[in-house]
Amino acid sequence: MKPYKFLYRLTLASSLSVLAPQLSAQPLAFDLDMPSEGAYKLGVFYDNINQATFNFGLEQPNLLGTDDNLALDLSYSKYSSGFSVRSTDPDLFESPWSRTFSFSTRQISTHEDILRDFSFGTADAEVSFGREFGPRRSMSIALGYNLLDLKNSDDLPVLIANADVLDDGQVHTGYATLSHKFSTMVGDENFATSGSTFITSLEIGNAGSTPYAVGQLSAQRIIPLGERMFTKGRIAASAGFTNSGDFPFNQNTSVGGPGSVRGYKPNSLGPVSAMQTSGEDAVVGGKYALTYSLEVGMVSGQNRNLAMFAFMDGGDATNDTSGLAPSRLNRTTGVGLRWQSPVGPFDISYAQPVHDRDDERTQELQFTFGWLF
Repeated sequence: MKPYKFLYRLTLASSLSVLAPQLSAQPLAFDLDMPSEGAYKLGVFYDNINQATFNFGLEQPNLLGTDDNLALDLSYSKYSSGFSVRSTDPDLFESPWSRTFSFSTRQISTHEDILRDFSFGTADAEVSFGREFGPRRSMSIALGYNLLDLKNSDDLPVLIANADVLDDGQVHTGYATLSHKFSTMVGDENFATSGSTFITSLEIGNAGSTPYAVGQLSAQRIIPLGERMFTKGRIAASAGFTNSGDFPFNQNTSVGGPGSVRGYKPNSLGPVSAMQTSGEDAVVGGKYALTYSLEVGMVSGQNRNLAMFAFMDGGDATNDTSGLAPSRLNRTTGVGLRWQSPVGPFDISYAQPVHDRDDERTQELQFTFGWLF
């Protein structure tokens, strides 16, 4: 997930991909054997914020006799619908580099429960090139275009309605991204008891006529405490910059929810702006963000597919770095469980804020079931 997709990410049960790894097990799916080499899959995902999301996927390797792979996804839920297609050449011109063309579009409706009282649509087109440097290190370069369309929204936050980058209800963004990943994780990191991951990325672009840059970093370390016990630490940060006027709102970041700060609703932490008509607050995010997490737990089960843990999370998004001082971050403590069940992954957590409760933002019990995509 990239920072320019701030509004798109508000629809996900798990926030800010740079700020946390997500559950990556296989979906509840039904493979339909076909005469060709392709595969069809039906998936379902459920969480207690966005409710049910249904997915249809198509994968076709060796497209038209080439080594290109084609993948298509359709998704639908109460609050969003989407379509994406991508074509990947795993060895571009017989080189160590891969090439991927991708296109996606989404329509997002209002969702008052997560402080998003407006609707929008997005369209993205991207070409990316990736390379692996051994089993632990990889990098990618991407060039892309994003269209954010707010024309059909009945109401908008004041900050967005008055933004310089907004042109006739739309924001046009072109960008280039460079990212690097180093990982010693083996197998599914949700049930790992050792290893580390370090990811950095830099994106530069133009939103409307406003130039910007966004840097992101995330690091995770799992230390074994015996054969099945572990302690896991994670920290992640992002920072946005511009030398021309206000920072583009569509590059903002917000945090909260599973994979970020558990105990708070997804993307509920960050600066807000009043809606033009209703006056209700809507989260619009900030150009700086910081989250951290510490877990202590154990992995059990014959196939090591059940993890139980206690955790402490913290984080916030702001427009001023002083708001990210450790004493000012929103913190929660709680317990959780992850299970790779025979029909799909299950993740549940219960957390309470260390500071005063905010009924609009807090959500102690959070669970997901199915395929996170």
